[in-house]
Parts: sequence; C-alpha cells; structure tokens
Amino acid sequence: RGHGDWECLDVLSNLESCGGCPLLSSTLTGEHHPTGVDCTAIEGVLDVSCLLGRCAVSRCGKGF
Repeated sequence: RGHGDWECLDVLSNLESCGGCPLLSSTLTGEHHPTGVDCTAIEGVLDVSCLLGRCAVSRCGKGF
C-alpha cells in the first residue's frame, strides 16, 4: 500500500484498474480524469481478465 490515499497497482494486470490508474486528479484544478477500466463492470461479461492493460473477455452472457 502506498502513502496516504494512494495505492500501488499493476495496471497491466489489475482487473479493476486495467490500463491505468482508476482516477488521476490535478491538484491545481481539482479535475478528475479516469484512465483505467474496471473490467468487472463490462455489461454482459461472465469471464474477463486484464492482459497487458486491456480487458480480455473470455465468456459473455446469453444475448451478448
């Protein structure tokens, strides 16, 4: 675990922060720019992994 509110993640394989940090913020403007993807939140997906920073869907639900 990092210092304060920050946590170290492997964004190349982390299922909930795939491809980037879940939230980047500018300390000057207070703006938030999400860059990572939560692979578990993809609609209709039954089996998914994060490979090299990209969600890799292995199995979809019926109708998807």
